[in-house]
Amino acid sequence: AGGIMITASHNPKQDNGYKLYWSNGAQIIPPHDVGIAHAILSNLEPWQAYNYSDEAILAHSLATNVTTTIADAYFASISALCDRKAANGK
Repeated sequence: AGGIMITASHNPKQDNGYKLYWSNGAQIIPPHDVGIAHAILSNLEPWQAYNYSDEAILAHSLATNVTTTIADAYFASISALCDRKAANGK
């Protein structure tokens, strides 16, 4: 497993980008970063064999829209923290 986080920086725009994380949750560091950077630079152009339209992506059997699931879990989580629900009208 791995993860990517899109970041925006308060520093100059060239510092904006994304951070890569290894399966242990730590940011990727040498020596792994060199191979990953090479793979990224070798694949800057999208593969022409694929249809990248929103409709095609959402219709793919592996695509899942998790927005509702995440929103429901988030609101359930913060609702549990509210100790004055009656005062808030809920």
